[in-house]
Amino acid sequence: MSNYIALTKILLKNSLTSFTGSKKGKSSKIKNIILPVILVISLLPLAGAIGAGVIAVYPIFKGLGQEGLIFASGLMAVSMMILFFGIFYIMNIFYFSNDVESLLPLPLRPSTIMAAKFTVTILYEYLTELLILAPIIIGFGIASKAGLIYYLYAIFGFLTLPVIPLVYAGIINMILMRFTNISKNRDQFRIIGGILAMFAAVFVNIKSQSFFGGLSNPEQLQAMLTPGDNTLMGIMSGIFPANKLFAIALVNNANIKGLVNILLYVAISILFCALFLTLGESLYFKGLVGISETKSKRKKLTTEQFDKSVVKSSIIKSYTIKELKLLFRSPSYFINCVLINFLLPVFLFIPFLAGADSGMGVSEIRGYVLSGNYEGIILAIAFAAILFASGTNGVTSTSISREGANIFISKYIAVSYHDQIMAKIMTGIILGMVATLSMLVAAIFILLPPIHLIVLILITGLVGVIFTSFIGILIDLNFPKLNWDNEQKAVKQNMNLMVSILISSVVSAVVVIPVIIFHLNVWLVLAGLVFIFGFANAVLYGLIKSAGVSLFEKIEA
Repeated sequence: MSNYIALTKILLKNSLTSFTGSKKGKSSKIKNIILPVILVISLLPLAGAIGAGVIAVYPIFKGLGQEGLIFASGLMAVSMMILFFGIFYIMNIFYFSNDVESLLPLPLRPSTIMAAKFTVTILYEYLTELLILAPIIIGFGIASKAGLIYYLYAIFGFLTLPVIPLVYAGIINMILMRFTNISKNRDQFRIIGGILAMFAAVFVNIKSQSFFGGLSNPEQLQAMLTPGDNTLMGIMSGIFPANKLFAIALVNNANIKGLVNILLYVAISILFCALFLTLGESLYFKGLVGISETKSKRKKLTTEQFDKSVVKSSIIKSYTIKELKLLFRSPSYFINCVLINFLLPVFLFIPFLAGADSGMGVSEIRGYVLSGNYEGIILAIAFAAILFASGTNGVTSTSISREGANIFISKYIAVSYHDQIMAKIMTGIILGMVATLSMLVAAIFILLPPIHLIVLILITGLVGVIFTSFIGILIDLNFPKLNWDNEQKAVKQNMNLMVSILISSVVSAVVVIPVIIFHLNVWLVLAGLVFIFGFANAVLYGLIKSAGVSLFEKIEA
């Protein structure tokens, strides 16, 4: 137990250090404090909206005897998110973290190392719970006027909820690492696994929409709700049947049924932990064999082939190609920065795949597009979607952070700081336009927009992508996160990405709301967007050329 506690403290300290960044000095410490505070404040409205929504719908579900469905739905959503991200977290933390080779020679049992790493992983997942589950718990407690026992049960459930989804993710990873020869091809495995996991999430989304689409049928909905007594909780449990026990405990917190169910829920979570650690004793270390080895192809080039492979090119073009290759070769970067740009049209197709055309109103939207009366609003909404997509991919907002400890190389290569920054911006623009084209292709098949509207969206979209790319690089130049021990932390645990998403979301709302309120003409919207954001881009470029270069020069690992 003492080894477990000591190791957990060390791993947690290292994780917190990498999370807050690598800069030293008073001003840098202040920046590292301000950024999380801004992020927390920015997420409060979302959490508040979730809690307010629960309070609003509680009387309706209570009247139907289905108030437990509120919890069951929230638990299912959070559990699926934890399972989805947990697959990547556990793969990185358990197998591909730099501390693995240092821990193996120590006199520690596999279960001790696994328990410490599992604890650190759970602590990260609490952030997801705080954003989604905590508002549901608080909102339900306020609406139902719950007492102290309710909140005690909620705390127990909150702390143990990530256990079962992470055990699922851990067992999947251990079996794959133990019985397949993927350690030498780990990059390819993680890319393929990430793609499969993404599409698995899309599949779950489709099935969920099919389920809720069925609820739009009044007769079916009435048949499901009529029995009352929270009969729908079991339907929403899915592959996490223990979640039903947690929901029952909270709904029945005032009687013995609640106590029995919360104790059963905690006991099942403990059993899952024991199963995971027991399997780890025989699987974990064997899965680490050869983990530091890599597979490479050795190919001898003739003089002619070598001459063809060496082509003179511009500095910015060559550096941009280098950045793109890094994004496509690294699994963490590919999954988090590249793949998302290709998945956006898939999410647009979900209503059709789910067979929920009428429920989603796609036919009605197509009618608005073809009518020609709402082109100004459509252009503004498309521009906002492109802003959000470009700000979400994290290509520029993590571009400096991705250098990590190798940032010193940027100091002595024969490429100016300005050219390095512009190459990173060009990379963001290229992938941002990939996302734009992906969404446009999907929209062409779904909504059949006129050609002139597609051209206008492309023009304004390019201006918007440049804007988010400039914003992203400025954020990362000010708050680079260079102290990380695996690539996942450079993108997934980087607050710069969250700030970029926040800014793009706010700007998107600022663009769309006035256009909808005043029903502006499409040509007026086009002129306004090109002028305002074109001017903003000119100002931001000047800022990057002066202050940005200065910030890059001062960065140290």
